[in-house]
Amino acid sequence: MKYITFFFLLININLYSQEDDLLLKLDCNNFSQNINANKRMNINFIDEESYNYLIRDTLSKQIKVTAENILLTKIFDQKFPKKVTKHCINAKIYENDSVRKISYCDEKNNIKLIDKKFNFYIFKLEAFEINNYLLFNTDNETIIFTSNFPQILKDGKVILDFGYEYQGGKILNFYFLENKKIEYFEYRIPLQYQIRDFKILKSRHDNPRIVVDIIRYGYKEVSNKQGFGKKYVYDSEKTCRKLLMLN
Repeated sequence: MKYITFFFLLININLYSQEDDLLLKLDCNNFSQNINANKRMNINFIDEESYNYLIRDTLSKQIKVTAENILLTKIFDQKFPKKVTKHCINAKIYENDSVRKISYCDEKNNIKLIDKKFNFYIFKLEAFEINNYLLFNTDNETIIFTSNFPQILKDGKVILDFGYEYQGGKILNFYFLENKKIEYFEYRIPLQYQIRDFKILKSRHDNPRIVVDIIRYGYKEVSNKQGFGKKYVYDSEKTCRKLLMLN
């Protein structure tokens, strides 16, 4: 029995060694892209020289707002009574490539109107483990949900939802609204990468031009004074940086 136990111990040691090697090895060519869309867009990797040239001509991003706008709330309630209240949504929503009507209330929800851009009233939705935004389109009284504070472009015809979503995913979401039709392009970057920045380039075309700076950090082993086992932290000197152009 002692020999059997020792044999399994050797197997575990080898497995841990293999996992350590994979953790410490940084493969910049390992980059899995995930796209879900009903709208065609182009995605290209660009070099740093091209990136620095392109970002000389950019649009200012819309500043994130967090406080409730009381005046806007009164105006919205007069124009669209009971469509969106502090705890309830009673409107059409865009979800899963279709539009449906919902009538939903939850006392645990806190919904507040924070801003208006073009034809969209922007609400902040706060609930348990949820921190999203509702965009109420006054043209068709339909709500679009975003995980991040939206950038609304082209006089309300394009919406960007860039950043983090629930459970830690990183997304680059585009919504295109034209003639009461909604098209979308959803691009997910690998979980190991972080979004450092994105810039909106000036564009005369219907599609926006966006450049995105993403990075992945390697790991290094450090002293573990808290207990048994190995401890790893990000290694700022070992990175994979990628620059994307979407248009």
